[in-house]
Amino acid sequence: MTPAFWSVLAAMLTQRDGPKAMLERAGADTSALTTAMETAMRNLRAHARQRGIDPTRLFFAPFEPSYDPRYLARHRLGDLMLDALHHNATTSACDALGAGLPLLSIRGSAMASRSGESLLNAAGLPELVAADKVAYVDLAVQLASDRERLNNYRRTLEARTGPLFDTGSRVREIEAALMQMWRQYEQRAH
Repeated sequence: MTPAFWSVLAAMLTQRDGPKAMLERAGADTSALTTAMETAMRNLRAHARQRGIDPTRLFFAPFEPSYDPRYLARHRLGDLMLDALHHNATTSACDALGAGLPLLSIRGSAMASRSGESLLNAAGLPELVAADKVAYVDLAVQLASDRERLNNYRRTLEARTGPLFDTGSRVREIEAALMQMWRQYEQRAH
């Protein structure tokens, strides 16, 4: 978690009582990583306390590999996934959207910071892309108190109607592109 993302998350938590932040701990269980994660969790709780946020509102979920059924099941427990600012979630965002968990992202200027916007457009939810950090915080705070709107987003995702979920069309597009490349190769070879 970058200091910039922590500032945004803290701004959200100070504007609204009640919501909790679930943060996934890093992967492989090694003693060095465990020690580093414990230090990070302690530091984040201290930063929360300094900003007047009850540290118990930060929940640190254990790492689950993506092949573990608990990984996707956990996505169904959340109300809203907050995308990182400078390097958007990609695989995790796809998993969340596929599990019906709405994603809030922010418009970026680099490739790594535009994947959230691309995924949300493909899922049919472009309104969940904030233009800047202020809009990101405002929308997150609004959504935290609008259960009906979050449920509508969840239903949209569960209907799986956007291009993001149309695997058959994506496969046909890739096949067509490969066939076109093959034809071009053959034409040059002769």
